[in-house]
Amino acid sequence: MQIIVEGWRFLPHSYAIANQFQLLEMLKYPNLEIFHKDIPYLSDLIIITPSHWSRTGFIRSGANPDRTIVIPCGIDPNIYKPLTKSEREALRKQLGWDGFVFLNVGAGTPNKGIDLLLKAFAVVVESYPEARLVLKGEESVYASDSLKYVSRRYF
Repeated sequence: MQIIVEGWRFLPHSYAIANQFQLLEMLKYPNLEIFHKDIPYLSDLIIITPSHWSRTGFIRSGANPDRTIVIPCGIDPNIYKPLTKSEREALRKQLGWDGFVFLNVGAGTPNKGIDLLLKAFAVVVESYPEARLVLKGEESVYASDSLKYVSRRYF
């Protein structure tokens, strides 16, 4: 079977990153021959994107809403699965995490609402000073400029 994928690659943007990872997943199918064409925004395409946020971005950029659909990214449950209780306890001990831990996974860019998260956590930590906030960003792709003004007292 052959498939032609039209999209963006090699750019530090969520559209291109999602496209690259979708292509890598498709490479796992030996009976699938993949061709890729880098393209600009066009109105006569069917655009498949992994999130409603990116769909909105495509539409704001001129894509036809009727031809822009969301298909969420899947995961490999053999890789991404909950830790066992003992693995979880060992990891928390290794990281020095006691009590309740809030985890945020995403770029520290303004559109991700990191400012609201930090304000909300500041309220939580006033009543629960043992609470922890862990931010997992994507510094190799996006600079977390919104974090440079954060006071250390929140952490």
